[in-house]
Formats: sequence, C-alpha cells, structure tokens
Amino acid sequence: ASAGWNMDGPPRLDASSTFLVWRDPVEAWEENWTFVVLQLAMFALATATLVHAIRVGRAGLLLWLAAVGHGLFVEGFCYALPELDNFHHGRALVAIFGGRMPGYVVVLYPAFYYSAAQLASMLLGGLGSQFSGLRALGRRRREASSEGVVDAELVATAALTGLLTALVDVPYDAMGPKLLHWSWHPDDPNVFERTGPFIPTTSFIFHITFAASWLLVGAAASRVARMPCCGKLGWIPALLVASLLPFPLGVMQIQLFYVVPHDLACVPTATCLAAAVGAYLVVIVLCAWWLRGGVTRRVDPSIRRVSALPVLALLSVFSCCFVAFAALADPAGLSDTGVHLPVAVSEEACSRTETMLSLGGVATKSMHLCSLPDGASSGGPLALRPGDRSSFPLVGHTLPAAHCAMPEVPHPFRVANSASEAQAGVIRKWTMIGTEWGAEGPASTRAAMLMVVCWPVALMLTTVLAAWSLDRSPSLAHSKSD
Repeated sequence: ASAGWNMDGPPRLDASSTFLVWRDPVEAWEENWTFVVLQLAMFALATATLVHAIRVGRAGLLLWLAAVGHGLFVEGFCYALPELDNFHHGRALVAIFGGRMPGYVVVLYPAFYYSAAQLASMLLGGLGSQFSGLRALGRRRREASSEGVVDAELVATAALTGLLTALVDVPYDAMGPKLLHWSWHPDDPNVFERTGPFIPTTSFIFHITFAASWLLVGAAASRVARMPCCGKLGWIPALLVASLLPFPLGVMQIQLFYVVPHDLACVPTATCLAAAVGAYLVVIVLCAWWLRGGVTRRVDPSIRRVSALPVLALLSVFSCCFVAFAALADPAGLSDTGVHLPVAVSEEACSRTETMLSLGGVATKSMHLCSLPDGASSGGPLALRPGDRSSFPLVGHTLPAAHCAMPEVPHPFRVANSASEAQAGVIRKWTMIGTEWGAEGPASTRAAMLMVVCWPVALMLTTVLAAWSLDRSPSLAHSKSD
C-alpha cells in the first residue's frame, strides 16, 4: 500500500530515510478524501504556473525554480531545527525526506508565490500577463539615463505579492488543521496565538514577508544575470541567490514586525500583523506616488507575453475547493495514520523542555503530546496501546512563553489507536481522527468556518476579476517601443 515510509523513526528530518515515498491513493481517499483533493488541486495550479513560466522564457523559469528552491530550504530548515519544528504534515500521496515533506508542499511555494505575483502586477500596472518581476527585467522604468537593479515598480509589486499570498493562504490555513491535512505543535510559542480557532497569526506574517522577499530578490538576481558581463552561465548563481537569500531577508522582517515587539513588549501577534500589513500598504502607496506621471518603458523581445488566464482560473478553482470542504466535509469521519508529534505514554516523557527565543528569552515547550485532565496544571500520559480503538481528546495548554500570558488553544483532533510500539516512553506512529464541527468552540462550527473561508475566497475572486479587467482596459495599454 505504501513504500519507504519511516513509521518508527524520528519525526524530524531523517537523512537515512528513503528519499521519495508514496502511498496507495485508494487508501488515502478512504482515510481523508479532502486531503487527496487538496493535493491534486495544488499540483494542477503548480503545473499551470510552470507552463506559464516556461512560455515566458528563461527569466520566468528562474523565478519558478527559485520558489521551489526557497521552499525546500525553508521547510528543511524548520524540520531540522527543534526550535522551529512546530508542525507535522499528514501522510501524503507522494512525499520526500522519509515522508516528512509532502510533494504538494514542494510545489506550494511556486503555486502561491507565482500566482500572487502575477495578480499583483496586473493590479498595479495592467502590465499584461507578465508580472512586474519579469516585465521589469526588460521594460524598466527609467529616470534620466540610469537604470537600477531594484526600482520602485518592483518594490511595489513585491509588497503587493506578499499581501496577496497571505490572502490566498487564508482558506488553506483555516481548513487544513481541522481536516487533518497537518497539525500544529500544541504549545510552541511561535504558533500559539491564533486567528480564528486554527490559524497561527504568525503564519500570515511569514507568508507576507517571505513572498515579497522572493520576488524582490528573484527579479533583482534575474536582472543581474541578464547583464552582458555575466555571460551565459550567469543564471546559475542567480538561481542560487534567488533560492537562498529570500530566507534571511524574510527573517529580518519577521524580527522587525513580530519578534522585537512581541518578545520584548508582549505586543499581541494580531497587532504585529496589522503593523506589517500597514507597512506594506504604505510602501505600495509611496512607490505609486514616486512613479506618478509619464513612464517610458522598454520592451525586451526575449520576454514573451503569455496569457495569465489559465493560472488565474486554476487559482480560483483551488480557492473554491475550501468552500466545498467547509460545506460538504465531515471532519469527524476523517483520519490520518502516520508519524505525527510523538505521544507520551510515560510520566517522564510528558516533561516540558526550555526553548531559546531569538532575542535571548526562554519559553517552555512540550516535546510530546500529553493529556491534560480537568483542573491539572501539567500533562499526564495517554493510555494509548496498539490496537486500542478508543480515542482521547487533547485540551488546550496554557503556555508560559517568557513573560507573556498566552490563552488556551484547542486541538482539532483526537488521538486514537497506536500503530507501533512505544520507544523511550513515546509512540511516534498513531492514528489521528477528526472532531465534529464546533468541538473546539463556536468559532469552529460549520457556519463559522464557512464565513472564515468564504470572505477571503470572495475577495480573491474579486481581485482576479479586477486584474483581468484592468489588463484588458485600453487605457492601460503600454508602449511597445521607445
């Protein structure tokens, strides 16, 4: 039914595991049909963006591959570093790293980033179906006789790309944990504050900053690679730079918008997110003001105009899938048997571990799932045994993260039977089963989740229609020559 799954090994990145693993799609459908639909929809959207990038030319393909490389670097870094290892994916149809990283996550980054960047450029300038990070390579805004590697048009497009990526991510992040597509660490300080019942607020800050960094660095690297002095092999170092440099650039922004105010002054994460969104909007407005008036563009014939309609259409279908999930799915009937966060079956394994925060503070973090009896202040072991079909709920933890008070967080799953024996007091392979709508409170009812999912989908569809209309508007036609 499957091949290469390291069910009894450690849940983190394990280089000794089989690199590529897969599972029976029929078995996967029976366990969780929504997860199968999600993966197929993600692969379809990623394929559309890849075809578009290839048709655009070498610059488009570089940015697409840079998004893949960036995603592999970010995900692998999080798996390998315990302080950042705060989520576990479900058992996917195809996965790498011994099953730790699903195949659809590999292409999630180009699917989200490329689509959002395409949409951003069409909104900002009606630049046709090339987004600004590509068109600006050959059609750069000129002032006097100088041309820069990074200009205001690119900065504005990168900022809007970050905001649109977060918008695309809202239904994905809202429904994923409830439908067992992945699970967040129960009390990791970096993902503890939630928007709604299931979305870590820091996830939005991550997507905004990292997507913007990807386009900014990728487009700038592509411009440099096109210079005559770089030669024909200039695209190779450009691809490496575009894959690796967005990570530290994104981290620096997260330090500015989240870590410093949150860890030093206990500013709520929602306030940090509002500050990040506001700052990005200010950047877009300032760039638009800077670029006011007449603009001379120079067309590079090597960058072909390609219709964005297939990408935007599949992006719309992808987003609507989550509305269908909220309307049709029964989370209580879904399950996922695989390697998740280890479950403690001994008192010793339920202990908490100190974890260092980036500014030197210390927080505590449970390395294993433990039950929390009513009124208890610390976890106890779960009565989990192989073959036992009973299930156990997990209630919220109150996290003493540094000196900041944290609320309780509901877990949208229950622990069912074990599929492997305990090792060192923990069980790594077990069955996760979903909970009923509303089990985590009023915010998790079907009606509430439909509201959470429908508004970003409606806003995104409106944005797609607006971008398509702007792109077709005769008043936004640009000069094809100097």
